[in-house]
Amino acid sequence: MKILLSNQFFYNVGGTETMFFKLLNFLKKEGHELIVITVESKKNLNINGIKIYYVKSYVQQNRFMSPLNRIFNYNSYKITKKIIEMEKPDIAHFYNTSLISSSPILACLKNKIPTIKTFNDYEHLCPDSSKTKWSKFCDKEMGIFNCLKCDRRNVNPSLLTVLYYNTIIKNFELSIFRKTINVSICETIKKALDQSKIDSRVIYQSIYLPKNIPKLKYTANILYAGRLSKEKGVNYLIEAFSNLKNKNAKLLIVGDGPERKKLENLAKNYGLSQRIKFLGFVDKSTLQNLYEDVDFIVLPSVWQEPFGLTGLEAMSYGRPVIAFDVGGISEYVSNNENGFLVDVFNVKSLAEKMETLLSDKDLLLKFSKNSIETSKKFSDEIFYKKIKNLYRNVLND
Repeated sequence: MKILLSNQFFYNVGGTETMFFKLLNFLKKEGHELIVITVESKKNLNINGIKIYYVKSYVQQNRFMSPLNRIFNYNSYKITKKIIEMEKPDIAHFYNTSLISSSPILACLKNKIPTIKTFNDYEHLCPDSSKTKWSKFCDKEMGIFNCLKCDRRNVNPSLLTVLYYNTIIKNFELSIFRKTINVSICETIKKALDQSKIDSRVIYQSIYLPKNIPKLKYTANILYAGRLSKEKGVNYLIEAFSNLKNKNAKLLIVGDGPERKKLENLAKNYGLSQRIKFLGFVDKSTLQNLYEDVDFIVLPSVWQEPFGLTGLEAMSYGRPVIAFDVGGISEYVSNNENGFLVDVFNVKSLAEKMETLLSDKDLLLKFSKNSIETSKKFSDEIFYKKIKNLYRNVLND
């Protein structure tokens, strides 16, 4: 089978790219012929046996045309049309293509190619792409009145952005997605799509299950791994950590981002510079090694985090998760079974749950075993099986 795949980045950026390359390598191993459409970049990877076609993103073209190119990028439409004529793909599958626009999808639909769109976030469904009304999931469909009165203290889109999304994006782009076969990476995104009357089926993101799971060492080390940005809520984690009675505990913070300096200063102000270590960005193998030396991981996101692969990966290593109860995280963290879910912004409760796992070894061990069992429901093998069934069903319709 000849498959057209598309993602705006053809190098590792985040969880979307992790899953995109996982899909690509699986399909390649299955013997399918792959064609990729992606944005021009010096960072792009070269993978033997895969044809790659490059397009210009809307930000790489005339900036005065950006609002138009954001929804209809003629450059990518023209190139996709030629690719279809030359390659004649049997099926097309689009991941995150906001920078490319929806025009390649239009080209595929016009040529009657079965077209799948995977939604990894709320990019097309919310003016600030967060679907978060302060700390809660926004339960309203995107609309000018709803968006203008929405309480967004985390991200505050401009009036022009709100108007653009509620006119151009809502009336043009979303109408395209109602014609594609859509996949949500979690129930939370499916719920957001349902609000916009876009049908989708859930195929969860997946993780590689380690063959050797390290035993708990009861080190009193706590881990955060992720981007250091406002919506990730790391400041609340640091505040909660400062309230711990256990003064032997250490907090390891992996990742980088715009809030790093502020967070380092916050740790310093609490007098915790010796107990809170900022490790910066680390590669995957280093992160996996870190799981061995921590008791559990904390995910303090204050927005509707779509899924959070890092938390699930930590669970596969037997490291439970304590998290604010937001978005897709609650789809794999079961409160008081394999971790703790805490009300958003409740720093006192977050500190109490951390203290509990640091002091109760039996409970930590119980959560650890349950975490391992939970992670098995999100294995790569299950993901591959569902993708194969999806492609088969789409081609047989």
